[in-house]
Amino acid sequence: MVDSDPTPTTKDKYYLTYHFTGRSIYEFASKDQFSSKTGNYSKVYNIQDQFYGTGGAIYRGAFYYQSAGLDAIARYDLDSRLKTTQLKIASSLHRGSETLFGTSYNYYDLAVDENGLWALYAYKPDIIEPALPNTLMVSKLEPNYVEIEKTWNVTVSRADYSNAFIAQGILYLLESGTELNSQISFAYDLYSNSEVDLSLPFTNAFRNNRMLSYRPDNKAIMAWDGKNIVVQPILSE
Repeated sequence: MVDSDPTPTTKDKYYLTYHFTGRSIYEFASKDQFSSKTGNYSKVYNIQDQFYGTGGAIYRGAFYYQSAGLDAIARYDLDSRLKTTQLKIASSLHRGSETLFGTSYNYYDLAVDENGLWALYAYKPDIIEPALPNTLMVSKLEPNYVEIEKTWNVTVSRADYSNAFIAQGILYLLESGTELNSQISFAYDLYSNSEVDLSLPFTNAFRNNRMLSYRPDNKAIMAWDGKNIVVQPILSE
């Protein structure tokens, strides 16, 4: 992970959580140190509770993540080394066999684009009608206090996709994260409330894409694929 709107603390740094769940965030002083594969890191942060999933994000000097086992998104400040607040999203999926997409490693996905911080999540099947497998919730978050500013209800079959990112206010969904040749086949413009017709080829070079994010600072997609960071520049009109 990188901070796309960095503070002096996080500028040019890389961050890594080694497992799906845990308490430690590892900081690397540079891209070269991160890429050296020696296992050397410059700093480690230990959060007060426990994160879950690969859907966390670093934004403006803080780590945003799902508090493991809870229906809550938390904010951990890297400067103070304190968990400053958390947002409870009552009745959202947060444990058990049903996850956000057709993969087993996320209930929440935090995303960053030019507009700020976003959260993707879903509700339990017995809370909202009609059937929730076709409902993806997208909320724009205020980052300091982790409060919801606005929420979109996007109709899409979540189980047909493996991962997502948001770029320039548009939600993109990736089909497979394990097939070599996959595609981004669903896009939704959150500000015009309309689906975008597209089909973009996407290569999972190591066939084990567990994390997908957009970097608004350099207009690129960053994937964590088979323990490798793969950066793909994108073109947009």
